[in-house]
Amino acid sequence: MVDQLAAGTYKLSISRFSNFPVGSLLSQGFEETSGVPLLSGNFYSLHVSDVAVSPVPEPAVWALMLGGLTLMSTGARRRRRPAG
Repeated sequence: MVDQLAAGTYKLSISRFSNFPVGSLLSQGFEETSGVPLLSGNFYSLHVSDVAVSPVPEPAVWALMLGGLTLMSTGARRRRRPAG
């Protein structure tokens, strides 16, 4: 789920239905109840598309990367030590 959109160009589409189940998310549908005669009593669905979201690494990915870097540095240190 995207809480905030970065600056850019997006496609926003709103669809109108005469009979539509209302959900907890805007994309699942909502009802217009403002009292404006042309809008009131209609059901709508909101969809945002063409949004480029940069992936955020999960904590497990960070842990694996840190573990791999630790093993690589330990191996490099052992190779540099003179046998003695």
